[in-house]
Amino acid sequence: YGKDNIRVQVEEGNVLVIRTEGAKEEFSPEKEKDVVWHVTERRSAAGDFSREIELPENVKLDQIKAQAENGLLTVVVPKDTTPKRDKVRNVVVNSKL
Repeated sequence: YGKDNIRVQVEEGNVLVIRTEGAKEEFSPEKEKDVVWHVTERRSAAGDFSREIELPENVKLDQIKAQAENGLLTVVVPKDTTPKRDKVRNVVVNSKL
């Protein structure tokens, strides 16, 4: 897959979606006997691939970066390290409203 065939998107607020389209070549062990595979993905006959990953709440969605080089896709998802305010809020109880 070349970088022109890869799409990386964030959908529904926090779902990272990686898709490839248009790669029609099938994997053939006979053609690539000397190739060492660390990870292979099964794909449909058309060669399309799709993967969805739910991201945690503490990521910086606007700073996600992706790089495709030599057949390897690297996606960097930076974490937001600023302290979050507690979601618990105390309410003062009075005798009269």
